[in-house]
Amino acid sequence: APGVRSDHFQFFIDEVELDLMKSFGENIRLRADLDFGRAASGSGNWLTAVILEQAYATANIPLGNGIEFLLGRFNAPIGFEAVDVSENYLISKSVIATGLRPSNLTGAKVYYAFSDLVDLHFYVVNRLTQDTDVSINDVPSLGFRLGFNWGDEGTESTVGVSGLFGPETRQSNKHFTFGGDIDLNWWITESFALGA
Repeated sequence: APGVRSDHFQFFIDEVELDLMKSFGENIRLRADLDFGRAASGSGNWLTAVILEQAYATANIPLGNGIEFLLGRFNAPIGFEAVDVSENYLISKSVIATGLRPSNLTGAKVYYAFSDLVDLHFYVVNRLTQDTDVSINDVPSLGFRLGFNWGDEGTESTVGVSGLFGPETRQSNKHFTFGGDIDLNWWITESFALGA
């Protein structure tokens, strides 16, 4: 560990991710994302060296523009920053993404695109905090993200309005968490985007 008045230099790998996907026709899909970290690289400890980030099944129901129904563990559709650092424009994640909002959830999600311009995610999950085997909650958590999209493919700008609700702790249903978020990713030119 770095000591007082000492300088250190180190390369490290945050994580390596293995994504497994299988489709059954056009409407059914399975996916699992496994994250591998290395304790010596600052990626965690030996107990959390392998993390199941996502594992879900989706079914596309041909109603309207098509409803996607998802069941399993998935990345929370909220905020500007993605769960995976490699999918973000910055080299690290902010405190908002690492501690103030949920990142991975276990439950069910419905996605519907009203048009190319407007879409909706709605989910019902076990809890908004990280999953554990210790829980007495008998009230599920839920949330949504209403997205507005415009622009060319590859440089699509988005504005998202999200809300969430659920028990505040794993031990009690006496207090609840209410949250809201507005995110923006605006491609001003082909080379410059503003995110908030």
